[in-house]
Amino acid sequence: MDMHDIPGPNGIPLLGNLLQISPESLHRNIERWANQYGSIYKIRLGTHNIVIVTATETIQYVLKNRPDKFRRLGRMDDVIREMGFIGVFNAEGDEWRRQRMFVSQALNLTRLKTFFPTLVSITEKLFNRWNRLYTKSSALAIKAELMRYTVDITSRLAFGYNMNTIENDSDIIQDHLKAIFPNIYKRINSPVPYWRYFKLSADKKLEASLHVIHNTMQGIINKTREQLDEDPALKDNPVNFLQSLLVAARKEPISNDVISGNVLTMLLAGEDTTAHTLAWIFYFMHLHPEVQKKMQLEADAILGDECILLNYEDTTRLPYIEAVALEAMRLKPVAPMLFFETLKSVEIEGFKVPKDTGVFVNTQYSANREENFSEPEQFIPARWIAGSCPYLNAHNERAFMPFGAGPRYCPGSNLAMLEMKAVLAMVCKNFEVVMDTDPVEVREILAFTMMPTDFNVRFVRRTGD
Repeated sequence: MDMHDIPGPNGIPLLGNLLQISPESLHRNIERWANQYGSIYKIRLGTHNIVIVTATETIQYVLKNRPDKFRRLGRMDDVIREMGFIGVFNAEGDEWRRQRMFVSQALNLTRLKTFFPTLVSITEKLFNRWNRLYTKSSALAIKAELMRYTVDITSRLAFGYNMNTIENDSDIIQDHLKAIFPNIYKRINSPVPYWRYFKLSADKKLEASLHVIHNTMQGIINKTREQLDEDPALKDNPVNFLQSLLVAARKEPISNDVISGNVLTMLLAGEDTTAHTLAWIFYFMHLHPEVQKKMQLEADAILGDECILLNYEDTTRLPYIEAVALEAMRLKPVAPMLFFETLKSVEIEGFKVPKDTGVFVNTQYSANREENFSEPEQFIPARWIAGSCPYLNAHNERAFMPFGAGPRYCPGSNLAMLEMKAVLAMVCKNFEVVMDTDPVEVREILAFTMMPTDFNVRFVRRTGD
């Protein structure tokens, strides 16, 4: 069977299904159509046919056949490169293979264990900030608060730079960074690349942010080069990702754009994704006080008299807190939609899909199906602890893909889990999480990553349960 045999919703001339889709809730539009047309169907965005897949094994097939049969959507790559982000995220083929090696080295478990004392120090600063604000009875805009933490950690790991946005309210870089992902998504979904011909005020503001970000990064790169020249020992034992790239660049051709793009990519990805996941976790903690209580008991047992996790080994002794994080990522993955296109003619579920066809996969739909997870709409962390939830029958971990799958599995997954455990252990040991916003008002917004709408949290000091 060919493309024309794939079912799908009717559209209108020229625009196709564009008017039936809200970019902010694209993943939910895709799910509703999947319920109607099945695990594979097609939509038309303008003049472009897009194949949608939602079945677990089909998604696994697409992800595991990168970068040979599928690549990231070409339009996405164009937009990202226009903004100056030329890194492992949007690299393909041999370019990706070479860059992936450096990123994997920077984020491997050995490097993270060495980095852990720095993570402890930043977590302590976050505790001090929230403890101070608690005494003022302040309700905190939780997404912005969490981004302070994640950007401080990622900037230290990626290029040894102490942004310290937790203690510094100016957060110049953070203010500019938070504009990037939403604008990438906006431009990908724009029917016409108008910004190449004229600039709206939002485009001019974005350009100003990009100018600040790239100039700041160039200054950091120049300073790091000076450090390498002043301390030859660093050339044999670089201590951060940027140093490793600059050392490699002296042995093989790596452009300055690739160096800057990879460090910025790590910073952007590390900031948004983990912060949004933690925000969703706090949302679920408020909705499920019995879950929060179990998390607190576990934190009490492992941290003892300490306010924060101090030992790397203790991060493996938090099975329930880890289960809460996994369950939140199942229900609210920060990347519910992944956007690809075919590099050659391929067969998907019996249909011949020609070269250069867009293929969108919805991982959230797969992880929320009854055949993959029992009671899929319920928040049940115990499903991730072997033997603790025997009444649940289905538990298909192949349908759980918050970090992707296959060769391009997210190299930052270990760092993300480490950050989440550190924050959650600190919070559960010291505070009770209480939302200061009605949970009913919290919605999902897809803006490249999927995040909750802004909501406020109050951290109430525990006084002996």
